[in-house]
Amino acid sequence: MNEPKRSLKLPIFLMIGPALGFILSMVIYIVIGLAFADDVAATTRAVFNVVLFLSATVSMLSFIPCLIIGIILLDRRRHPKTEASPVPADNEPRNWKDLE
Repeated sequence: MNEPKRSLKLPIFLMIGPALGFILSMVIYIVIGLAFADDVAATTRAVFNVVLFLSATVSMLSFIPCLIIGIILLDRRRHPKTEASPVPADNEPRNWKDLE
């Protein structure tokens, strides 16, 4: 029976993605601050600031849950549960009449 190989991409992305999203938001914030330094583009800068604030907030709020889910997925990849394992004979229902 061939078992599909589980990829490492999703757990690694879940563990690194929120941190990269936060760093990317900060870098874009700096670039926009330098690019729109004049007062003419104040509205555009304000819109970008709000979008980047929301992006950074989502990244920070999702960091811990994504880290935990990524670690769980990596652990399941290392120790997969086998569904095709034979059932031991001692897992039959017990007869409790002798204890009554």
